[in-house]
Parts: sequence; structure tokens; C-alpha cells
Amino acid sequence: MSQKYKDKRTAKFAAGDLVKEFQSFERQAYKRLEVLEALA
Repeated sequence: MSQKYKDKRTAKFAAGDLVKEFQSFERQAYKRLEVLEALA
């Protein structure tokens, strides 16, 4: 199932692209995305 995100940066991050603004909390963001994808 394909996830849709309102924020373009979040969509890029979820696709595996490097997002400079997310570098400081990248590991935590990946964990949260895994949880969201598991619920979908």
C-alpha cells in the first residue's frame, strides 16, 4: 500500500531520500514511519 504524505519532505524521507532538515532526528523518524506503515 502506498502512503500519502501532506509534506513533500516527509514523502521524500519515506521514499529513502536524504532530507537535510531531518538529519538531526533521522533515526527516530524512521522508527515512527515504520510504526505508521505497520498500522496502514
